[in-house]
Amino acid sequence: MHVLLKEMKRHQNEYILTLLMILYILSPIETPKVVAGAIDNLLGRIVLIVLAISLLFHHPVVGAVALIAVYELLYRSEKATGSYQVRTFLPTEYNKGREINALNQFPVTLEEEVVKKMVPMKKKMIGTSSYKPVLGKLYDAAHL
Repeated sequence: MHVLLKEMKRHQNEYILTLLMILYILSPIETPKVVAGAIDNLLGRIVLIVLAISLLFHHPVVGAVALIAVYELLYRSEKATGSYQVRTFLPTEYNKGREINALNQFPVTLEEEVVKKMVPMKKKMIGTSSYKPVLGKLYDAAHL
């Protein structure tokens, strides 16, 4: 019994940290927007994940609880900043393009069929024209 108490006293900080992380995971605490803004970016995510992995190598149980707590913290931070809603509810460019393409699929119309069957126009004009172009008043405009 005495050895167990000595061991608990030696790892007291780890037990307290584990207990606090478990309480955070189980309670519906919302992340403040100031903290969420600092966490919900690439640097904040990397720092938290590295911290959790380092705890995993220091003490496996504390590290495992820390990984779960970091996941929960990242999730709650995304909810607080709104990036979760943007990622979940706004359509991607691929989905928007697919929807537009589906709306643009319609059958060939009668007009398109008639135009396709028409005889192509000749490129040359036949004969000379009966009119001569005349330049009107320029109203102080420059000649081109």
